[in-house]
Amino acid sequence: CPLTDGGEGFGETLTTAAHGEIRTPLVTGPRGQPIKARLGFITANNVPANATRHLALENNPSVINAPLAIVDLSSASGLALLAPSERDPWQTSTDGTGELVRLAAEAGAGTILMGVGGSATNDLGLGALAALGFKFYDGAGADLGVPTPARWSQIQRIDRSGAKNIPPI
Repeated sequence: CPLTDGGEGFGETLTTAAHGEIRTPLVTGPRGQPIKARLGFITANNVPANATRHLALENNPSVINAPLAIVDLSSASGLALLAPSERDPWQTSTDGTGELVRLAAEAGAGTILMGVGGSATNDLGLGALAALGFKFYDGAGADLGVPTPARWSQIQRIDRSGAKNIPPI
């Protein structure tokens, strides 16, 4: 029985246990640096029956006939990716995690299972939303880009009109 707490190794543990495929795309790390993260894909028939029921995958053809993507937040936005001197949650982002979600959707995932342990940030997932097409603007209408917590006070408007369609997480 694979066991993980949702942090480091979550995606690799579950994907390997279900004989899935692990991809290592280049994404944005928690401080904006390029990193290779892990993104797993599992075919529905390799998901154990109990997990299928727990994840509400059964009796849903649009989900069960598509791969299940395993997104490991810690591999893209994790604390272990940073040196101790870089660990400042006011300056970090989940942008790379959003990039993994977008890549999973583009690859045809019907559902995404995400482990959220081991995070280097407390950005409420706003970085991930930015990677998925949300725009954050200040009072003058300037695009703030990826909104780290240090810049939240500048956010005056959020535009979700460019948001990408993603499968259930």
